[in-house]
Amino acid sequence: MDQVGITKRGSQSVGVHRQYNPVTERFESCQLSIFLAYAAGGGATLVDRDLYLPAAWIEDPQRRAAAGVPDAVAYTGLTTLTQTMIERTMAAGVPFGWVAGDGDAGQDPALRQWLRARRVRYAFAAAHPHLPPNTDSAAAFVLGSLGGGRWSAVARRPAAEPGWMHWLLARTPEDRPGRPEFHVCYCPGGTEPLRLAEVADTPRAVREALRPATEQIGLTRYEVRQYQAWYRHVTLAMAAQAYLVAGGRG
Repeated sequence: MDQVGITKRGSQSVGVHRQYNPVTERFESCQLSIFLAYAAGGGATLVDRDLYLPAAWIEDPQRRAAAGVPDAVAYTGLTTLTQTMIERTMAAGVPFGWVAGDGDAGQDPALRQWLRARRVRYAFAAAHPHLPPNTDSAAAFVLGSLGGGRWSAVARRPAAEPGWMHWLLARTPEDRPGRPEFHVCYCPGGTEPLRLAEVADTPRAVREALRPATEQIGLTRYEVRQYQAWYRHVTLAMAAQAYLVAGGRG
């Protein structure tokens, strides 16, 4: 799962608001959406999407009406949007082994608890990692290099669920050696630590894999203002991207 911010001028495009844009890494006027990608040995493709509507939009009847936002649409936080997409994927019977992601959603304890209750393995970026006192810090060791960074298993501790473990990984980017990035992981006890690094690196790898196709289909290149128009454009672009990947051209 990944958050995508599209810089926008003006205030009429649906969902546009001054907020943090994870693409430019600054606060600015932008639309914010969440995409869910499916990655497997044969490649990666986008499978779900949702547009985030800030509370300022939900609470403004005139703005909602002008953009065609249905009356039934209520405020939904980024974490809830993410969880809903995962629920839809599970309900559709899509087989998957892990949930991985960067951004704010994966840092929410409620989402991680929801996944643990369903025994779903995950690897999420964590801005401020924390593990309780019973952490085995002696588990720290270097795993290797992946995606332009050096990975280390920093710590681990048993999970509340028998046979499961929590891990804390650190990635030191080659271009920013003084700014390590942390990832929290939840998995069965016998999982190889190097496998955790591979899963945690998946969001970056998926973005790289999808870039050629998304540039060809114009996924984020649009000038629509209406709620329904946004979903129609993005859904059609996702179908085109999946077609390119299936045909070996993505």
